[in-house]
Amino acid sequence: MTGTIGPKKREPIFNNMPPGVLIIGGVMIVIEVYLQIFGFEPRRTLLIYFAFVPKIFLSQFQELYFGDYYFRFISHAFLHGDFFHMVLNVAVLIAVGKHIEEHFGLLKFFTIFFLSAISGAIFFQIIEPTETGPLVGASSSVYGLLAFFFGKDLFFRLNKSVSIQPIINMVLVMTLIHIPLVLWGPLVFGADIAWQGHLGGAIAGFLLIFVIRESES
Repeated sequence: MTGTIGPKKREPIFNNMPPGVLIIGGVMIVIEVYLQIFGFEPRRTLLIYFAFVPKIFLSQFQELYFGDYYFRFISHAFLHGDFFHMVLNVAVLIAVGKHIEEHFGLLKFFTIFFLSAISGAIFFQIIEPTETGPLVGASSSVYGLLAFFFGKDLFFRLNKSVSIQPIINMVLVMTLIHIPLVLWGPLVFGADIAWQGHLGGAIAGFLLIFVIRESES
């Protein structure tokens, strides 16, 4: 196919937002707004019931509800430590998730999002098996989406013999930003940054490149 590529008119980011991104982002926003309104106790309750805590799997804690231990592998992605944490994850979800869902479809977008969340929790469990602090936030899923997005671009560039320098630059920038966040996260945000979950999500997203193909238009 040949043609002339002209300048594109920039569309508003919320224009024609696909349903998967709307549903997941909307649920996160509603939960966090509710917690902002009603305060500490509701947040504490939701963390007790739905955050992922590695030490639970090494203990004899009784399930709080049917499927408790395993539902947490997914439910942790919809809770956040605070409003800023939620806004950051939702912003990336919209920016990257919109592109992925438009090109690969709803089910494949959901697959990347949820498998990355599960992988993030698994890596957190493996690396910090006795951790009593909770893993919360969509960061594992967001890193999975980012790894899938940039991984697809990487292989496209390799196949077309196009420079991969932009991908290398992006990975370096994200790494350089991430290192101080991990080192000084407790001082800046008042909580540790769960890099283990980020790593697990990114690995899952990258591996899914070899499984997920673009939807036929």
